[in-house]
Amino acid sequence: MALVVKRSEDQVSLSGELSDNERFDSVKTDKNLIHCRTELEVIIETYSGNSLQIDLAQLNVTSSMILSLLLCLSRAANNASCELKFVNMSRGLFDMARVGGIESFFPHLNH
Repeated sequence: MALVVKRSEDQVSLSGELSDNERFDSVKTDKNLIHCRTELEVIIETYSGNSLQIDLAQLNVTSSMILSLLLCLSRAANNASCELKFVNMSRGLFDMARVGGIESFFPHLNH
């Protein structure tokens, strides 16, 4: 999974997609997810006591792994007293969260 975290002065975004080659390379996918999670958790810590928006507009993956990542980030934000907002979530990813009954874990969701 080729996920990329991009950070500008006023915005953080998570982008990427799952290529055919990466679908079968779980080690590479896991390492990429862990790297992105770690990077985003560090960013969340720097926003302790503030609000942070993560833009998902360029995320071209509908996967339970992504939902798991977003839940981990929500937990990290809660621990850091950071108000985390996910914006521009794809309809497919939102529907997956809804079907799984976890859309309530994203209180500031804007899709």
